[in-house]
Amino acid sequence: MDRIKDTQKLITELYDEYVASLKITPKPIDFNDIKSIEKVFESIYIGNSKATLNRTPYPQKLSSKLREAFADLLLLMDGVDLNLAKEKQEDATSQ
Repeated sequence: MDRIKDTQKLITELYDEYVASLKITPKPIDFNDIKSIEKVFESIYIGNSKATLNRTPYPQKLSSKLREAFADLLLLMDGVDLNLAKEKQEDATSQ
């Protein structure tokens, strides 16, 4: 549960920075509604794709970190913790 809260906090911080850098109106994120999370996640992905196609300035690194955090949150909400899985795999290979 702590990982979910930490990831939500990270998303909020990154999203605020993302919105400020693009000078756009933020879409509200309801962390209790998966559809809301997916909608914002998709809008970031589409924005990145459009900027790439049009060759317009876009915060690539920030967008990448934000999409990674969204993906992590969605997986955590489905009960999948990739960080925990990586730790278990590293422990198994080190023995």
